[in-house]
Amino acid sequence: QVNYMVMYPNDAMYLAKVDDWSMYDLSCVTKFCAGASMLPPSTVRAMRKMFPNLSRPIGQIYGSTEMLLAITSNSLMCPETEAGIGVLNPYTKCKVVSLEDNRALGPNERGEFWIHTPFLMKNYRNRPDLTENAVTPDGWYKTGDYGYYDNNQHLHIVDRVKDLIHLSSGEISLLVMIAFASS
Repeated sequence: QVNYMVMYPNDAMYLAKVDDWSMYDLSCVTKFCAGASMLPPSTVRAMRKMFPNLSRPIGQIYGSTEMLLAITSNSLMCPETEAGIGVLNPYTKCKVVSLEDNRALGPNERGEFWIHTPFLMKNYRNRPDLTENAVTPDGWYKTGDYGYYDNNQHLHIVDRVKDLIHLSSGEISLLVMIAFASS
C-alpha cells in the first residue's frame, strides 16, 4: 500500500476535482507532498479531505533543475495555509526583486525570486545568451517566479513572471484571476 504521495501541484489540482473519492480506500496515505510550483490553498484543503489520515502537514518544496536541489521546505509546525512553499534551506539565499528596477524588496512586497546557492548550474550548454539572461554577474539565478516572502520568512509563489498581466498600477496574476473567476 502507498503511504507517502509526492506529486506535481497540477496533478493534485486535477485530483481535487474528483467528485466522489468514497469509492477509493485512501486511508493508507499518511504523508503528502507537492513540488515544482505552488499548491493553491483550495487544493491543500481538498487533499486534506481526500487523505483523512495524514499524520503531518501537507508539504511543499521548491527548486529547479538549474538549482539542482530543493531550496525550500515546509516547517512541520506551520499551518499549511500560511506556509507557502516553505522557508529557505540553510545553503540558499533568496531575494525578491522589483520587476521595474531590480531593487531588492521587503516582506510582503511582490517581485521575482532571485536565488543564490552553491549548487547553481554553471551555464546552459551551448547557450551563453540564455545563461546571461538567467544568471546575474554576481551569481544570482533569476527564477522567473513571481511572489513574496512574509514576516516569518516563508516564500509564497503567486505566478510566473511571463504569465503576469502588466498594468500601469502594477501586475495582476492570471492564476489569481482564474481562481477568482472559478470560485
